[in-house]
This record gives sequence, C-alpha cells and structure tokens, in this order.
Amino acid sequence: MVFLLQDRVPPLRKLIVHRKSPSKLAFFIVILFFLSTLFFLFLKSPLSKIETIKFSGLKLAKENELLHLLPFKKGTSYFLLNNSLIKRELKKNPVIEEVAVSRVFPNKVTIKVKEKEVVGYFKTGYQRLLPILSDGLILEKQFGFLEVKRPIFFGWEKGNSLLTLTARKLKKLPLDMLTKIKIIKPVAKSEDQVCIITCNHHFVYIRPCELEKKFKLYKSFENKLPGSLYLLEGIWFKPEK
Repeated sequence: MVFLLQDRVPPLRKLIVHRKSPSKLAFFIVILFFLSTLFFLFLKSPLSKIETIKFSGLKLAKENELLHLLPFKKGTSYFLLNNSLIKRELKKNPVIEEVAVSRVFPNKVTIKVKEKEVVGYFKTGYQRLLPILSDGLILEKQFGFLEVKRPIFFGWEKGNSLLTLTARKLKKLPLDMLTKIKIIKPVAKSEDQVCIITCNHHFVYIRPCELEKKFKLYKSFENKLPGSLYLLEGIWFKPEK
C-alpha cells in the first residue's frame, strides 16, 4: 500500500493571533483622572470664585447691611456656598421675612428677599413717620418713601402691647379695608380698645383682637354721615351732633 506524503503531513495553516483590547476599567480610570485634574484646576482658578452678589426686592433693608450678614464674601468658592445658612443669617435683619437664593454657574449669586409688610406709621412727637412692620416692630429710622394709604398711629407710646397687637391684626385685613383707615388712636380708660378714624371721617371703636372679624362690618356704615361706630359687644352707630 502506498501512502502519499501529503496525506501524512497536515496542511500548513495560518496562525491567527487575537489581540486583547484595552480594559474598559483602565479607560474609565484614565478619564476619571483627567476630569478630576481639570476639576481641581478649576477650583484653584479665579473662575470658580464668587464675583457677583445681586439682591432684589429691597425697599427698607440696605444692601450693604445684608452684605455684612452674608456668611460668605466675594472670592469664596462657588461650591462652598450653603443656601440654608445664607437664609438663616439674612433673616437676622428684622425687616426680612423670606429669602430665596439662586446660584448662577460659575461665579454669581442672586438673592431675592421678601420684606415684612409695612402696615402703618408711628407718628413721633417730632412729627416724623416711622414704619411699623406687620409683626408690630417700629423701625427707628425714616425712609424716603411711604406706602400708599397706610394708617398712622397717633398718640401712642413705643412698646405699647396694644399697638403691637393692632399692627399684627392689620396684616390680616383685606387691602380694600386697610386703605379705609386713616388714623388709629388709643382709647382713654379702655386699654383693650382702639379708635379708628376712617377716610370718611367716622370714628370706629373696636378691640384689636376682633379687628379681622368685625371691621368688615364697617362697609355697611361707610356712606353714612360722620359719626361714631361701636363694634364691641353690641354694634351701634351714633351720628355726629
């Protein structure tokens, strides 16, 4: 039996080498390192420092006063700001009621404030008008503007608890009722009552604790001739003689 040589020697085959692709994990690490380096350089650069602080909603509060209250200054890192702390510190100003903080990348902070409402004015012995806030606080300085049609507290002493209560109750009145009031005076020998002089020259006697509930009844009397309206245990109107 004859065997051919080519039947005994296996045919030559090309060796195929499979190259391993780079590890995805290694690729991710390189990218992460690169981004971390860029972020670190950004933190160290002036671009990440606060350059602009902008306030809005200010009428009574002064911007320089609020800047002193801020827990950060220009040049602080954008990423180190604490919004809750900023709000808490700004509310130490007695005028401020609410604060909203917005950060604009990379170096700007905008702060929108809502001030307490001015519900009236305290008339001093020197004829100055000092704003009274909705919590009863009398500001110790006069401002260059007056809220339109707000009552004047005349004949009061500072720190009077009835004045404070009246101011707090005024906040709860609808604006159309608040603007009907011209002057609020204490009532002699009646420590729980006030006398409200309206724009229609009516004298309304009422207890501040019932102001929100009973003063709306004045609408039924506002077109009458000048006189006195008693909104106490009973309700009656006494025309002026």
